[in-house]
Amino acid sequence: MIDEKGRLFGKLNIVDLLVILVVLVAVVVLGVKFLGKDGGGGINPGKAQVTYTVLVKGVEQEVYDNIQKYIPGQLMASGEMLDGQVVSVEPRAHEQTVTVDQIANANPTPAPADSTADGSNSTENGDTTPDTPDNSGDNNNNGGTSAEGETINVTMNGTAQTMDLVRCLAMVAQNELGSSAPAEAYKAQCVATHCWILSQSGYPSVLGAEPGAAALAAAQEGAHVLVTYNGQVCFTPYFASASTGTASAAEVWGNDRAWLQAVDSPYDQQIATNWNTNGNSSGTARFSRQTLQDRIKDVMDIDLSGVDPNSWFTIQSANQYGWVAKIQVGPDASVGTVSGRWFRENLLARQSVDGRSLRSQCFTVSYNADLDCFIFDVYGYGHGCGMSQWGAIGYARNGWSYRDILTHYFVGTTLTTY
Repeated sequence: MIDEKGRLFGKLNIVDLLVILVVLVAVVVLGVKFLGKDGGGGINPGKAQVTYTVLVKGVEQEVYDNIQKYIPGQLMASGEMLDGQVVSVEPRAHEQTVTVDQIANANPTPAPADSTADGSNSTENGDTTPDTPDNSGDNNNNGGTSAEGETINVTMNGTAQTMDLVRCLAMVAQNELGSSAPAEAYKAQCVATHCWILSQSGYPSVLGAEPGAAALAAAQEGAHVLVTYNGQVCFTPYFASASTGTASAAEVWGNDRAWLQAVDSPYDQQIATNWNTNGNSSGTARFSRQTLQDRIKDVMDIDLSGVDPNSWFTIQSANQYGWVAKIQVGPDASVGTVSGRWFRENLLARQSVDGRSLRSQCFTVSYNADLDCFIFDVYGYGHGCGMSQWGAIGYARNGWSYRDILTHYFVGTTLTTY
């Protein structure tokens, strides 16, 4: 669906790389054993707080969601409770390196038997049928070759399988953009989807809908076109809508990608649904002071009781389009500075007055004393990195080809036909 519901890299039912931050109060060596000529010296044991970061690959979405519900959670090892807590979890992009030659010469592997996952289309914001654009398509033919008989491994709507490539891409494009997007936007979506799948390992999860003729034609044309950088297939995330521009991978996920830089996306504000969400009129962007005070104490161990709410949140850095990279929570920057993505996807997840989350990390925030609430003014929808789907539709309506769209959103890349 084009209105992005908090998905991270595309439509995902699996968290590719789970980062678990564990604060463990343990007995550690605080003194240092100094050895003299006589080998003398001593150690001075004591207690200290130690923070561990644990990386776990291939975590199912259900597991990730359940961990989030119980943060902070007691740490257990070998059936025994430890004096420590899991204080945060966050997903990260996990990519594999794939070259065009590997794709051209690849042979599909059979789908695993009896492998299913939760294929629900429900979202973190509680919506089940988001709006889709009302556009008329065109049929510009500017590249691509037939892909009859080629297959790809995915988990489509919860079922791991080896699918016909064209049908897979068409189903995802139909689900993401609806039934009446311009042809060039469909093509851009198909190519981005293909590259994103190839950049993942195993059977990456996607959601699809029965494709119409326009989506099938776009998939047929673009199935053998790949976004590449220095000969490698690119990781090509996409999301619903940008503010007036996008965010870089470094600003969203903390790891730089040369082709994932902030770029203009001027049409989103004109055509995108849910482009601006303001807490003065929408509960999705309004957060109770007491709710956030309790949440911050539980998750970050920062006590803001008695602290002026006007000083609770300070945006430390944001890019030229307003995407927040770092935000300070509380009066002490040394302990309360977090990423804009973690702030949105973890700290504020499902905490608004209507039980939802911020629609993007492009926001400003103020405190309303009369409502005793924090009012967020939010722009765009989704993580903000890569291709904006509404932006692609806007460019397509204004005469851009899918090649123009993809090389704009994925900076410095080449479209390679195999």
